[in-house]
Amino acid sequence: MLQPDGDALANHVDRAIGARRLVYYGIRGGDAAPVDDLNLSAVVSLTDRYSGRSDVTTFAAEAISGHRIDLDGVVVMEPFVEAALRDALRDALDGGGVLMTYRPNPVVAEVVDAIDADITHAGIPHTLQSSFEYKPWVDSELSKRGMPTLGWTLVRRDDRVLVQRWLEGGDVILRPTAGTGGYGTRRLGSIEAFDEAMAASLESTMSISRYRPGGWAVNINAVAWHTGVTLHPASLQLIGLTELVDRPFAYCGNDFGAAARLEPIVIEEIETRTHQVGGWIRDHGYLGAFGVDYLVFENEVVFCELNPRFQGSSRLSDRIMQRLALPTVAVEHLASTLGVLPPAARRLADLMGSIPALAQTVFHRRGQDRDIASIDTRRVPSGLVLDVEVACPPEVIPDEGSVLLRAIWDGVLTDSGFELIGDAASIVPRIRSEVVSTQPPQATSTRT
Repeated sequence: MLQPDGDALANHVDRAIGARRLVYYGIRGGDAAPVDDLNLSAVVSLTDRYSGRSDVTTFAAEAISGHRIDLDGVVVMEPFVEAALRDALRDALDGGGVLMTYRPNPVVAEVVDAIDADITHAGIPHTLQSSFEYKPWVDSELSKRGMPTLGWTLVRRDDRVLVQRWLEGGDVILRPTAGTGGYGTRRLGSIEAFDEAMAASLESTMSISRYRPGGWAVNINAVAWHTGVTLHPASLQLIGLTELVDRPFAYCGNDFGAAARLEPIVIEEIETRTHQVGGWIRDHGYLGAFGVDYLVFENEVVFCELNPRFQGSSRLSDRIMQRLALPTVAVEHLASTLGVLPPAARRLADLMGSIPALAQTVFHRRGQDRDIASIDTRRVPSGLVLDVEVACPPEVIPDEGSVLLRAIWDGVLTDSGFELIGDAASIVPRIRSEVVSTQPPQATSTRT
């Protein structure tokens, strides 16, 4: 039975923050929306300038650079942009406060260390967090504890004989040892494809596993506490849909309503496995928001990867939890890292039986999308599309692979995560063709 205790936990967090200012730093400014009701003072982001409360100081690096970067790729900021980002964060934290981050990183750590003020970082040190980003270690440790995994094996560029043996049994998946959004993940059917992939990679070591077709990609948000783990709704991930992205294994959306149709035995297994993952990371010092990706083959639930941070699905998950008057991932993250006691435990089956059928599609700039001039969200078809988020502003040029916009939907969009069904199958291409202008750009870049 779900207890509507979202307001109660938010009040406890508010008291823990007290008179101190809350500063949010992340990759998207809009991700700060779930903490609007707290003492939010400033939002500093790489993209998507925060547009909630008018009294909040905002900064988005893309407004300085004139470009929206691909956040799943290798993020390299020009010196003047990074300097402006550091200055904005330093100004926001001047005088102290509570810092909440999408994920810890060295830039934030350096800025905080240089400020002579009382700053509470609501999270773990980036040096600790980065260890959880190393996928081979996570896979190995969880496998030792009985977690079903995909059986990844580390390979180097010169391991051609080993890879050839794998290929004799069929196609394999090649994955970077770190990264997000499916960036750099490839399906290989020949040793020549392996050579090409390794030559294109910045990593000298990657991981391979046997390709298993037919699995559903399921994602879940959760929060690790000193005393346990709290769960949030699961969703079916949209993966590699050509209408949204041109990378075969790239993340491009979530469907919570589709995940609610999973068999009860699968939902129970996801709950068990997520508690297991959360317990392991907590035992190694991790607190706060995290996510887990699984592959589901009929009733078999296989661990895919850990996301030791907030996720692209977190904001929509929080929107769902707010509708149910339950604590959000964002508020629970603050509570966990500030020492507030956790809310009542929730069963995943109860959550999935109560959530509204909401979904999101993430439109990326693909290689064939040339000369994108502007994105007119007024042309998004009404009806099933409830909202549009993170739209690239007209004065910013989106780099290849970057997010153009995110559409929020009412209803179920997919059966498996690898196709669109119903009206979404025709509306998504319309959004791509009618909302995204491909005329020569009018804006000029500020990049130097």
